[in-house]
Amino acid sequence: MSKQWIVILLLISLAFNLAVLGIFLYTSIYHKPPFCPPGMRPPHEMGRPDLPDRDKDKDKFPFAFENREEIKALRDTFMLKRREFMQIMRNEPFNEKEALAAMETSLKAQEGLEKKLGTSLIEKRKKMSPEEAKEFFERRKDRFRRRYRKDRFDHDKSREPNQERR
Repeated sequence: MSKQWIVILLLISLAFNLAVLGIFLYTSIYHKPPFCPPGMRPPHEMGRPDLPDRDKDKDKFPFAFENREEIKALRDTFMLKRREFMQIMRNEPFNEKEALAAMETSLKAQEGLEKKLGTSLIEKRKKMSPEEAKEFFERRKDRFRRRYRKDRFDHDKSREPNQERR
């Protein structure tokens, strides 16, 4: 092999290595994973004082965190039933009756969770003054908006179509 070919192959190898390094650096700096461990804020929200802090909510609205363990247990049950349903859907040979039964138990677990969350919010709202309720539910709405990156919960039809959402 001539010296010229070795130099060409070396340059091509160097280009590929730099490309791989560039992709790694780009994804690790600019495209961080959107999920983070429970209790932590996503990296793009860390160190931002303009975002509401959940610990302040605990101090200001202690009743909002009263039945957290009960809701967590219901959520865990629902997640387990949903995983079981998905496992049954993957199984071969496919058993439709078993899948329908698993789907029903998953839906019942989800319904129980949603019902508990709804009644819990109603009970919490009864304990709040109008000012507290406005602040509490505005914070929740903002938190949902940041979490899902779209304004799914603002159904204000009075604004103009091109008007920016709050």
